[in-house]
Amino acid sequence: MINLLVISVLLPLVGALAIMALSRFGPAMARRLAIITSLVTLVLVARVMFDFLADGVGKSLDVRWDWFSHSSIHIQFGMGIDGLSLWLYGLTALLTITAVLISWESITDRPAAYYSLLLLLETGMLGVFVARDIILFYIFFEFTLVPLFFIIGIWGSEDRRYAAIKFFLFTLAGSMLTFLGLLSIVLLNYFHTPGGVLTFSIPELTAS
Repeated sequence: MINLLVISVLLPLVGALAIMALSRFGPAMARRLAIITSLVTLVLVARVMFDFLADGVGKSLDVRWDWFSHSSIHIQFGMGIDGLSLWLYGLTALLTITAVLISWESITDRPAAYYSLLLLLETGMLGVFVARDIILFYIFFEFTLVPLFFIIGIWGSEDRRYAAIKFFLFTLAGSMLTFLGLLSIVLLNYFHTPGGVLTFSIPELTAS
């Protein structure tokens, strides 16, 4: 069975690629694809939230695919939902539609690029809230910096280029410190667990 959680995260990425591929058909096509993609994503997100609340613990929604598995290192493509990330995940999908509607008439400069970047940002944010592996979480988090940098730098207000560079550098520095902190947790768990495995799985780290 195809996991709806994974589809809901990757669908905005597909929508962004479709907008870029069909940008020659004009701004109206870009806007239609953006609103359709964000609406379908919201429907999928709502279904995932309903399934989680009906299930009680949401274990049926979890997905774990091995990226790199060795006797001493374990890295997974792991996604899942808990009681905290559930609402942030749903709010992200809702606010994306709001962003599309608010910018419907105000974005006249390169709308196809704008909506593509907005949907890429949605994929990154959704991924951050459902990631269950530190490496995957960090990839999604860093991924959000790219579309935000261009959105601020191109469609921002006064001093937008300065603001974009400042945002990117400050956020990148903060994210690197965050990653070092997370990596220290992984190493502490490894050295304090006899015969342990160097795991980046968030559920395994919180359980140990």
